[in-house]
Amino acid sequence: MKKNYSITKLRIKKEDFDGYEHLNNAKYPIYFEKARDDLTKKLGVNCKTLLLKNKGFFVKSARYDYLNQISKNDNYLEIHSKLEYEKGLMLNLQQEMFNQSGLVAKANTECFFVDLKKGKPIRPLSSLIKKLL
Repeated sequence: MKKNYSITKLRIKKEDFDGYEHLNNAKYPIYFEKARDDLTKKLGVNCKTLLLKNKGFFVKSARYDYLNQISKNDNYLEIHSKLEYEKGLMLNLQQEMFNQSGLVAKANTECFFVDLKKGKPIRPLSSLIKKLL
């Protein structure tokens, strides 16, 4: 079974709500990023370890689709994250965000690894590829 799927539960911070008493759109990417970090850690990708090896894990592009509101009555979010690798340098991360009422947002993010000394993209870690294929 592939280990490229993760469910992350996050508590919503009260300060992330705006004057309309719903989660500010600028905060969604932050919650998606927390879930991405959770998934990559579960897959063995640790930023501190990567830095020691002069490697980085970066986002090339991200698209967010806002489907429904998250109101001040919502305390928690659940984010389902799935990381895929086909070939080459890119990884595709698909995420869905849920509140108590159901699906509220989706994110699609392209990610890649970088050799920090050379400043150039590199193939994903072989240990990560094995887990994704």
